[in-house]
This record gives sequence, C-alpha cells and structure tokens, in this order.
Amino acid sequence: MLFTEDQQMIQQLARDFAESELAPIAAEIDREERIPKEIIEKMAEIGFTALNVPEEYGGPGLDTVCKVLVV
Repeated sequence: MLFTEDQQMIQQLARDFAESELAPIAAEIDREERIPKEIIEKMAEIGFTALNVPEEYGGPGLDTVCKVLVV
C-alpha cells in the first residue's frame, strides 16, 4: 500500500514521538499499565488525539489511515 503525503508525514511524526517520548519510559508504562498524563497532554498538543476531527470543527480532517498509523 502506498501512503499519501499526509499519511507519510503522520507516520514519521508518530515514529519520532514514540522514539523520543515513549521509548525512554516504556518499562514504566508496562509496569504501571498506564500512560502518564504528561504524555497524553503532549499527544494532544501535537494533534494526535483529534486527527480525524473535520476542519470545520477545528481539526485537521485527516483520514482513518492517519489515525491508525498513530495508534
């Protein structure tokens, strides 16, 4: 499957976020079975929590594939 430019951008952004923010605390996340609130807040700041919210409602209006790439 070939990804669109938006999908490729989201994939790289998600990869970078995982490497810089999640990997260093992966053991803690596994041990506590929760993601720290600060991480969720950072995800919201960069738009990961609203990827498929339509533009007319203030979201980026990206497709479901983009959302799946982040998850």
